[in-house]
Amino acid sequence: MKTQNPIHIKLSNSEAVNLKRNMLSTQMGSIRIARTIQNFNTLRQRELTIKENLQKKIKEFKKDIKKVEELLPKVHLPKSLQKDEDEERGIEKKIIKEMPVDTSLEDQLQEIQNRLNSLE
Repeated sequence: MKTQNPIHIKLSNSEAVNLKRNMLSTQMGSIRIARTIQNFNTLRQRELTIKENLQKKIKEFKKDIKKVEELLPKVHLPKSLQKDEDEERGIEKKIIKEMPVDTSLEDQLQEIQNRLNSLE
C-alpha cells in the first residue's frame, strides 16, 4: 500500500476566514433544514392523528344517524307526489349540466401563455 502524502495549499488569512465562514453557514443551513424536516414530521404525525379521530367520529355519527332513521316512522307518499319530486330532481340535474364553465382560469392560462410568447 502506498503512503499518501498530504498536500498543503497556502491560503491568505482573508481566504481562510471566508472559507470558514462559508463552511459554518453551510452547516447552519443543514441544521435548519434538519429542524424543518423534524417539525414537518411532527406536524404530519399530528395531522394523521387528527384525521384518524375525525374518521372515528364520522363513523359514530353515521351510526347515530342510522339509529335515528330507524326510530323515526317512515313516510309513505302517494305516487302523484313521488313523480313531482322526480321531475324536480330531473330539472335540478339539467340545470347543473347546463351551467357555463368558469372561463376565468382559461383566461388566466391564455394570459400566461401570451406573456411566455412575448418573452421569446
